[in-house]
Amino acid sequence: MAFELLETITVGSGGIGAIDFQAIPQDARDLKILASSTGQNGNANTYNLRFNNLTSGYEMAKLQQTGTSLSAPSVNNGATITIANQGEPDWGAFANYEITIYDYATNANPIGYAIGGAPNISGTTMFQTIAQFGNSSTSAVASIQLFSSESLTFAEHSTFSLYKIY
Repeated sequence: MAFELLETITVGSGGIGAIDFQAIPQDARDLKILASSTGQNGNANTYNLRFNNLTSGYEMAKLQQTGTSLSAPSVNNGATITIANQGEPDWGAFANYEITIYDYATNANPIGYAIGGAPNISGTTMFQTIAQFGNSSTSAVASIQLFSSESLTFAEHSTFSLYKIY
């Protein structure tokens, strides 16, 4: 297994509303996104993920822990894949997530998983998420979009790296 970095996006001053990986080469087996991010203006965000700008056909199963409480597993169908909460700048914490998309170039129904979490520096809360997702699309993954469900922005120094895996 070999990883090749395709692109790293680091958010600058003022933040950014979405991360967009375009023109993804179709010459590897899997894709991996490593993300370290936090929300703008002291607000927690929730990651959403889309392939090829598709706004339907997504399925997701998610297990989430907040502090010492474990949520009941949830299954959603809809317009996006909701990955996870981000860290909050007031805490001084960044959320760190790994997102893997399997067989993206040949799979007519892209599938993958996300895992990660966000600590609270004060030690009062911890967010952790494990999610499995898919889309009913008949196209290979040529672009990936990450954005907030609350229309908030990713804060300065948030970093997203896309790798292809051979």
